[in-house]
Amino acid sequence: MHIKKLEGAHNFAVWKKQCYNILLQKKHAKPIKVKGVKPTDMDEDDWQELNELARSTIELSISDALLFNIEGLDCAYSIWTRLEELYAQKTAANKVFWLKKLMDLRMTEGTPMSTHLSEFNSIFSQLVALKFIIDDEFKATFLLCTLPESWDTFRTAMSNSNAMLLYADVESSLLMEEMSRQNNASNKSSSALHMRGRSQQRGKSDSYGRSKSRGKDVECHHCGKKGHFKRDCFKWKKEKGKGKKIDDCIEEKRDIQPRKGNTKIEEVNVVTHDSDNGNDALFIFSYF
Repeated sequence: MHIKKLEGAHNFAVWKKQCYNILLQKKHAKPIKVKGVKPTDMDEDDWQELNELARSTIELSISDALLFNIEGLDCAYSIWTRLEELYAQKTAANKVFWLKKLMDLRMTEGTPMSTHLSEFNSIFSQLVALKFIIDDEFKATFLLCTLPESWDTFRTAMSNSNAMLLYADVESSLLMEEMSRQNNASNKSSSALHMRGRSQQRGKSDSYGRSKSRGKDVECHHCGKKGHFKRDCFKWKKEKGKGKKIDDCIEEKRDIQPRKGNTKIEEVNVVTHDSDNGNDALFIFSYF
């Protein structure tokens, strides 16, 4: 089992609890329990081996930058107490440091609730390790104060409850509320996609499906066949095109040839004299 290595005072309380649990699971916690004193009913060799196993487990869970602090210590319990002296001194300065860290803690929008709760509990674990007395109701109330503005409605509802606030209840309610919000957001997203799909399908059906289905029932008034209108009839368009050409030819012919009923013919006889040849010539001009 792997845990986050000890990196300093900011994670010592959590590290201490996790490291001790590993020692218990591996059955190497006796040197810590008996405070480094060999039990009378235990063989010396077995004791030394158990002590070395406990010491190696502790050292492997410490970051390389902090190993110099325990250099020269061979007893597992001596290493354990040395780390407590360095990172868990029960002084007023340490209490002020962690209390200020708690006061400055604020959950940012979009942060998973589990991440925020982990950080919140880590700070309180440090304060508990320093023997800082913290009431459970104060812890629950302070957790509500660290929530962002998007949680104002939830905070108000919890604050207006008549029952005393318990940290376990507030913590579980926060996780359930976050899950409910995620489900609502997922449902809204899927509903929007569904409505968009329906509108696109409906538009396609109206523009193509309906006109196509209606086109099967109509009857052309020109050729008498079903399936199209007269304006779409190929035969009608073809005949209409030919008719336009014939009409154009007729109009051109009418412009060139005079009409029979309006024809007017006039003849003018002109006699000219050719002075060079001495001959007279008769020209007839006709006007229509």
